[in-house]
Amino acid sequence: NDKEKKQIQALLDTIEKDRKRADQVKQSVMDYNLSTLDSHLQKASIYMENNQFDQAEAELQKAKVIAPDDKRVDQFLNHINNLRNNAQKAQAKQEQAAQAAQGREIQMTADSLFNEGVVLYKQGQIIQAVEKWNQALEIAPDHQKSQTFLNNTRVEYEQAVAARTAAEQKATEEAGFEAKLDTPIVQYSTAGENLDIKDVLSTLSKLSGLNMVMGENLE
Repeated sequence: NDKEKKQIQALLDTIEKDRKRADQVKQSVMDYNLSTLDSHLQKASIYMENNQFDQAEAELQKAKVIAPDDKRVDQFLNHINNLRNNAQKAQAKQEQAAQAAQGREIQMTADSLFNEGVVLYKQGQIIQAVEKWNQALEIAPDHQKSQTFLNNTRVEYEQAVAARTAAEQKATEEAGFEAKLDTPIVQYSTAGENLDIKDVLSTLSKLSGLNMVMGENLE
């Protein structure tokens, strides 16, 4: 009857409306995903241009969740790996070049110190020469020429150090003796006093630095 036909038609219309609504929702989701996917890809591209590979990879991983089968995402990821490897190789080369330059500079400084030591040695200043060679070895422990000269002049150096130590000791003793000579001598008067000769000799010994004693038979 007409009533049943109308009810069936109404039900079909409702189903059709729900289908269209579902299609609209699905299309909206797809449009949103595509928009978000493009946003992630665009951000990843910007990060890659600035060599921020970790941030770019993070954006691509988000894009991969949205579109697991999108080949662009995989291409971007492969490109990032290549860029990262190239950057690491370039950094390694720079570090090697910097180390090589530093090594050359150290070698030049050690050579300069060694040559200064040779000049001093030829001038008879063995102690100062050894100081230069030791300085060269401090900055370049494998500086063979400095080590060789140190080994070959070891005895001569020890003799020079001993001579300098003796000279310094002698100078110190002479300075002390000069100081004693400059010390005013106390004048003694024996008038009205009974002086002990031993006390006089003791005082003179202190002033002169000489050991003065009285013989056993003297009074």
